[in-house]
Amino acid sequence: MPAVRIHPRRSLGGALAVLAIALAACAQPPAAQPQRAAPSSAAPAGPAPNAASSPAASAPATPTKIRLAYSQIWGANVVPWLAYEAGVFAKHGLEVELSYVASSQTVPATLSGDVDIAIGGGYAVINSRLAGSDLVMFYNAMNWYPYLLMTSPDIGTPEELRGKTLGVSRFGSASDVATRVALKQLHLVPDRDVTLIQVGSLQERIAAMKSGAIAGGVAAPPDTVILRRQGFKTLYDLRNSPDKELPNSVFATERWLRANEDAAQRFVDALIEATYLAKTDRAAAEKVLADYLKLDEPEAIADAYEGFVVRMERAPDLGLEAARTYLQEQAASDPRAAAAANADPAQFFDTRFMDRVRASGLVERLYGGN
Repeated sequence: MPAVRIHPRRSLGGALAVLAIALAACAQPPAAQPQRAAPSSAAPAGPAPNAASSPAASAPATPTKIRLAYSQIWGANVVPWLAYEAGVFAKHGLEVELSYVASSQTVPATLSGDVDIAIGGGYAVINSRLAGSDLVMFYNAMNWYPYLLMTSPDIGTPEELRGKTLGVSRFGSASDVATRVALKQLHLVPDRDVTLIQVGSLQERIAAMKSGAIAGGVAAPPDTVILRRQGFKTLYDLRNSPDKELPNSVFATERWLRANEDAAQRFVDALIEATYLAKTDRAAAEKVLADYLKLDEPEAIADAYEGFVVRMERAPDLGLEAARTYLQEQAASDPRAAAAANADPAQFFDTRFMDRVRASGLVERLYGGN
């Protein structure tokens, strides 16, 4: 069984306490709350967030339990973290058990039923489905690459990278695809000019870079701030790419989605609402980022917010075009990918939930005319 670590519940202070109170008040009838540590104090309540959502009104009296795993401790996951801490999941009738699972284990954990929903690299989902699984993506938390390709202080040009070793989490992962894209943009051939090795998650990759075990790798805010202070250099900024990507997709098995369609819809609606909260209450989002990323530097916290929340779409693209591109790139070495590339990439997605979000007017109600 894959190792699953339950994330400790936290009280983040006045700002999130206010949000939790306001959100709970919006639900009619009030949704049952999962047991949480009561905040020691709360600031005077300000105006309630504009959190109108039709699915919340039909939330069940008894909350639906969902075991949710995330595979990276990075700013892209601020939305589910905020949904958990601020009571958005609870408002939508969900009792979410939040856990961290190493990126290499999210797919096995989901297939085995150890978790219900996972957040991780979408390319791993595609590879799993090509191998015969029933995994599908139904939300795309982020559809661009947040990475910078960063290298040790002694490497200042792409040419100096020849013969060196870069780290990725695992082959076929978002970090692997991103690293190969960056190398090609620098006119370097992966696995010929530069060696790629698997070193584990983003945190393990950063540690390997700092120890000198690898010459570099892709990094995301706020680690980019810390690495720059230590002399690491940016060779390529993948955030400038116009292509759609799948570095942080939300996925589950088809069988779980069939059995829990209503809960899955409420889960997606909660993510849309938490995105709204993150965008409109920067202080609350930064508190969550500081807590989960274990940051106490304002510059690093701001970099994480700017690097992720500011760029997030209100109703993100699921990433069908990114899937098509990936399949086409893999076609030469994988006959299954070649066959899938000529078919509809929608087979790797369940689009119903985002289709309903767009049809329901939820986004328009949240943001008004802004």
